[in-house]
Amino acid sequence: AVYQKLSEARGEFIHEIQEQPWGQRVMRLYDPDGFIVEIGETMDAVVRRFHAQGLSAPQVSARTSMPLDFVERIIRETSAAD
Repeated sequence: AVYQKLSEARGEFIHEIQEQPWGQRVMRLYDPDGFIVEIGETMDAVVRRFHAQGLSAPQVSARTSMPLDFVERIIRETSAAD
């Protein structure tokens, strides 16, 4: 949604949405003053996305380099909210 809005506003992108080696999706663009702005998923969102794709908590932890206790907490909180 943010990417589409910025595209429609003719934002000057450095690159479109890319997935980082640890799985986080980010995009970078210039603000009106020429500064670089990075917009990316929270790591909570990355954990939820990978878990929804079927990865176990240890697999998500290994893929993202996030501590296992963090990953397990996010998964628990997501399950409790459902």
